[in-house]
Amino acid sequence: MEYITDIIIELKTGDEKTTLVFSDENVIINRTSRLWIKNNSNDESEFFETVKLLHEMDQKTNITSFYKIKTSRPTPIEKFRTYKVKSINEEKQATLFDIV
Repeated sequence: MEYITDIIIELKTGDEKTTLVFSDENVIINRTSRLWIKNNSNDESEFFETVKLLHEMDQKTNITSFYKIKTSRPTPIEKFRTYKVKSINEEKQATLFDIV
């Protein structure tokens, strides 16, 4: 389903914890056994670009980042779950997350 929502990420990489906020993201969100978030805007998504960069850094350092994701509107994202990036599709500007 399509949403325009703020996305709040509580990010944990190693011992470091950070909170990131992305305002008014236009996204498509689907959840089955995994979580799929796709940019639904014609513009570049700050959320997608940040997650892509973090994932690239994880691959270079061999350290996995863990995400707790919340939204400002009701969405299929389960805010009590912890996720990690499974894959990035740059062409579709989509991220697939595994539930940890």
